[in-house]
Amino acid sequence: MEDSDNQEGSTMKNNRDWQSLDASSFYRIITQPAVDEGQLGLPKNFVKEYGDEICSSVRLNVPSGGIFRVGIEKDENMLWLRDGWQRFAEHHSLTFGHFLWFKYKGNSEFDVAIFDLTATEIDYQCCSNNSKKFNPVAETTVPEPEHDAFCSAKADDRHPIEISSSSETEEVEIRDVTTDSGNPRSIRRRSRRRGKKISEHDVVTRLFKSDNPYFSMTMKEYNLSRCYIVHVPAEFSSTYLRTDKKSVELQDSDGNKWTVGVIVRHGRVISLSKGWGYFCRDHKLCSGDVCVFEVIKSRPVVIKVTIFPARESVEVK
Repeated sequence: MEDSDNQEGSTMKNNRDWQSLDASSFYRIITQPAVDEGQLGLPKNFVKEYGDEICSSVRLNVPSGGIFRVGIEKDENMLWLRDGWQRFAEHHSLTFGHFLWFKYKGNSEFDVAIFDLTATEIDYQCCSNNSKKFNPVAETTVPEPEHDAFCSAKADDRHPIEISSSSETEEVEIRDVTTDSGNPRSIRRRSRRRGKKISEHDVVTRLFKSDNPYFSMTMKEYNLSRCYIVHVPAEFSSTYLRTDKKSVELQDSDGNKWTVGVIVRHGRVISLSKGWGYFCRDHKLCSGDVCVFEVIKSRPVVIKVTIFPARESVEVK
C-alpha cells in the first residue's frame, strides 16, 4: 500500500539523522542479483538483534510520505524483503548501484532513504509521478497475517560513485574543514585491485558529514592483527593532531572510551598503536570495514571512531 501524506514525509526528511549507525540502522547497495531476483537481504547483525520481532511483512516509509508494505521471507538465519519489493524497486526506479539507508523504528517498520549513483538523495515525488509501473492497488496484495509466523542529509554536488566491471576502487579520504575558501576539500589516494564491487568506502565518504575534521580508512589485515596499527595521513596529522602526549582517547558511537598509545614525530601523531588492538577486538573489526576517525576535541585529543561494517554494505544473495 502506498500513501501520500506529504506533511509526514516532509517532517521525516527534515528531522531524520541518516548518519547515525547502530544495530537499528544499516545501508544496502543494490547489486545486479538484487535487481534480477527481485529481493533484498537484511544484514545479519540486524537480524541477530531484531529478527525475532520482525513480522512476516514490514512497512517501509519513504520521505515523500509514501508507505509500502513488503513481505518478509525467512531463510535459515537470513531475512529477505520479497513480496512487494519488486514493486517498491520499480516505483523508485532502483537500479544497480543505488543504495538505501534503513532506520528501524520498531513494530516491523522502517524509514528508508534512497540515494543515486552520485550519492544524492532521489526526488521521491518525481519517482512517484513518473512511474508507469506502479500500481497502488497491487501494493495491498501482501496480506497482514492473523498470526505472524516469526514475530517474537542530501549530499551536495559530488562526483559520481565509480562502478567498474574490472576493478575495485579503494580510497583514503581526508576531510579538511578549514580551507581559506571555506569549502571542504578532499585528498585521495587510489589503488586498483581485481574484482567487481562497488566501493563501500566511496559510499561512506559521500554519506558521512561532520563539522569536525576527520579522515576515513578501509581496514586492512595489518591494521587488525600482528602490528595493530593505524597510520594517520600526514597532512591531516600536521593540521589537526599536533601533540606532545604519548596517548589519545578514542570514543565509539556509544560514548565508550579507550586510551590508545600514539607514535609522535615532530610534534604530530603519525600512528595509533598500543591499545588500538583492544579497540579492534572489542568492536570485532574485520578487513574491509570502513572507519571514520573524527577529531572531536583537540586538547587533550579525543577521536571519535564511527564504524561502517563492509559485510553489511555489500552482502546480497
